[in-house]
Amino acid sequence: MQIIESKNFYLTDLNLLDYVHEQDKNFLKIVINDVSVGSKTYYKFHRFFTVEIVLSLISNNQLKIARELIENTVLYHILFDHKPDTPKHLDKAKQIFKVELMPHQNNFVLHYGEYKDNLKLRGYYLAFDVGTGKTLTSLYTSLAYGTKAIVVCPKTLILNWLDEFEKLTNIPREQVCAFPLEQPNHNHIAIITNFNNVSKLHVPWNYNVERIFLIVDEAQVIRYADTQTMQSLYKFVIANNINDVLLLSGTPVKGRYAELSGAFLLLDPLFDMDAYPYFVKAYNSAYATHAIDLIKHRLSLSMIRVTRSQISSSLSLPPKHEIVIETNVDNVDKYTIDGIIEQARDQSSGCLQHVNRNYNTYKQNLIDVLSKIEQVDTDNQISEYVKMIRENIEQNQIKLTRDLVYARKQIYDFLQSRNEHTLAEQFNKAMSQLFMGELICFTKELSGIYKQRLIEMVMELYEKNIKLIKDLVSKQERIIIFTNYRYTLEAIKQTLEKHGIRNIVTVTGEQSLKERKKSIQIFKQEPGTILIATYSSLSFGFTLTEGRIVIYADLPFRDVDLHQAIARVYRFSQTKETYIYYLKLNSDKVTIQQKQELLVEKFKEKVRQLFEVPASRNIDWKHVLA
Repeated sequence: MQIIESKNFYLTDLNLLDYVHEQDKNFLKIVINDVSVGSKTYYKFHRFFTVEIVLSLISNNQLKIARELIENTVLYHILFDHKPDTPKHLDKAKQIFKVELMPHQNNFVLHYGEYKDNLKLRGYYLAFDVGTGKTLTSLYTSLAYGTKAIVVCPKTLILNWLDEFEKLTNIPREQVCAFPLEQPNHNHIAIITNFNNVSKLHVPWNYNVERIFLIVDEAQVIRYADTQTMQSLYKFVIANNINDVLLLSGTPVKGRYAELSGAFLLLDPLFDMDAYPYFVKAYNSAYATHAIDLIKHRLSLSMIRVTRSQISSSLSLPPKHEIVIETNVDNVDKYTIDGIIEQARDQSSGCLQHVNRNYNTYKQNLIDVLSKIEQVDTDNQISEYVKMIRENIEQNQIKLTRDLVYARKQIYDFLQSRNEHTLAEQFNKAMSQLFMGELICFTKELSGIYKQRLIEMVMELYEKNIKLIKDLVSKQERIIIFTNYRYTLEAIKQTLEKHGIRNIVTVTGEQSLKERKKSIQIFKQEPGTILIATYSSLSFGFTLTEGRIVIYADLPFRDVDLHQAIARVYRFSQTKETYIYYLKLNSDKVTIQQKQELLVEKFKEKVRQLFEVPASRNIDWKHVLA
C-alpha cells in the first residue's frame, strides 16, 4: 500500500473502505474521499481519522493493512513512543490542599500522565457527574504535575472558583488573580477569568520555566470548534504553549456527537479546522449511530466518565424525591398537539388565499431565477437539479419532495461556492414562495397558537397546584421554579402574585450579571422566597443548596439541561432531602408536555448510548502492536 502525506491529510492507493468493518462503512465514507492525481485515483483522509480507520480495520480482522497504516502514519509515533508523565509535585500538592481525595479522584491524579500519553494528547476531559469532585480533581492534578493554573469559566462562576480556592487549598488569596478585576503577575499561582476575556489575558509566566495547566469549567457551553469562544481558547493555548488542558463537564454532550469537536480541537493535536467539516458531517450523520463503537473507543482515549452511581459508596447525599403531580384541567384538548394543529389549519386559510392569488407570479419568478442559474452553471454541474425543478413546475407538482429538498441544497451550495450569494438567496426565496407557501402559512399560525397555549397551560397548572406552593412558602421553604421562556416565566409570576405570593425573584438571560446576583442573594438570604428562572440562565454556574424544592411544568429541549437545573440544589453540598415536582397534565392524548418529553427522551437516549451502553465490539490496538 502506498501512503502519501499531504499537509494534514494522507493519500492511499488502496481503497480502505473495502477493508473496514461493514458496520462503519457508511460513516467512514464521509471521511475517506477519492481524488485524482494525474491519471491515478487515490483515497484521501485527514490524519485525525486515522484512529477510526485503524480501529475499524482491526475490528474487521484486517491486521496486516492496519499495521501498515500505523507504521506509515503519525500513529506509529503515538503508539510506540511512550513517555508517560508522573506527578512530580505530589508531595507539595498534599501540603497545599486541605481535603483528601476520594478514590476515583486519587486514581485520576496518579494516572493523568498515562491517560494523556495514550494518544499524545494535550490534556484530558473530566466528564464527572455533578457533585463528584471535578473542581478538586482538576486543581489537584494541575498542582501535582504543574506549577501554575489558569481557570476559564462562565462569568457567573468566577466568585465560586475564588471560594473553592479558599475552601480547598492553603493558597493565600493574594496569589490567586481574578482577571480582569485584578492584573496578573509572576507571583500568582492561579488566574481565574471568563470565556470572553481569554483573548485579553496576558500570561505573566515563562512557559519554558513554569508548567501551566488550563482548566476549562462548564466545557459543554462552548461545544463546536468553529465558535468564536472556542477559537479564542485554541489560539490562547497555542500562543502560550499550553500542553495540559483539563475540560470539566458532567454533561459533555447535549444531544449531538459533533458537539465534541471543540473538545478535540483543544485536546488532540491531530485535530484542526481542516478536520472540522468532516467531523461535523460524520458525527452528526445517521451513520454515526452505527459506528458508535468507534466513537466510544475514541472518547475512552480522551475522556474519563464518573457518575454518582459509580461512586455512591463514597458520597453521602441525602435522598432525592422526584414527584409527578398529575393535574386535571377543564379543557385539556386545547393543549393537545392535534388540537393546536387543527386550529392552525383553520386560521391559515386567509394566508393561503393570498398565496394562491400570487401563484402564477411566484411560478414565473422561479423560472426566471433558474434561467439565471443556468447562465452561471457553464460546466453543467447542477443541470440535473435545475431540470428536476423545471419538470415539477411544468407538471404543476408543487410539493416539496425529498428529491427537491436535496436539489435545492445542491443548487444553493453551488451558488455559494461560486460567490453568487445574491442569486443564491433569490433562489431560496423563490423556492420557498412557490413550494412552501402552504407550509409557511401553517407554521406562522402554528407558532403563535403554540406559544399562547403554552402560556395558558403553565398558568393553569400552577393555578391548580397553588395550594402546594402556598403550603411550602408558609413553611419557609425556598422554591426554584424552572421554565423554558421569558414569557412563560412572566405568566407563572402573574399567577403566583394573583394568589398573594409576593416574595418572588426572577433570573433570565436578559438580566445583567448584577441583577441575577441580586436575585440569587435574596433567595439565599430570605426563607420562603420563590426564584423563577429560565433553564438557560440558571442551569449551570450557580449553587443553590439553600433551597431543596424544584418545580417545573414545561421541559427544556434536552435532558441534560433538566439534569443541570436540578443539580443547582441536589449536589455534593446539599444536606437536606430534596423534592422535585413535575406538574403534568392528566390526558390520554399527546399534549404539549408529552411532545416535549419525547424530544427530551430522544436526546437522552443518544447520550445514554454514548456513555452508558457498553460497546458491542471490543476494539483495541493489542492485536496490531503484537
